[in-house]
Amino acid sequence: MYILLGDHAFMGNPEFLPPNTPRTIYNLFYGAIPPLPENKRHEKISALDMAPTILQCAGAKWNNDQFGLGVSLFSSRSSLLQQLGTDKLNSILMGKSALYETFY
Repeated sequence: MYILLGDHAFMGNPEFLPPNTPRTIYNLFYGAIPPLPENKRHEKISALDMAPTILQCAGAKWNNDQFGLGVSLFSSRSSLLQQLGTDKLNSILMGKSALYETFY
């Protein structure tokens, strides 16, 4: 199995791109991996979803398809980004956390 994760969109000279070219991050999962559910092919996902996806690719099993705040792409469940939308998810992630504040 090979997994290639991009961490930014195309950073070349924008003059070489046709107008209105969508800029996306490239991720590649190659090898013996589970089939991707049809509803996931055009779903919004985030970096949060990469950990449970990679774990499931590697054969890890647990009682649901969520790990931390991420949802595996191989699950029929929607990601938090898809469920909540960008603005709401960002607002929640930027909120205060009593637990995190105990670390400082």
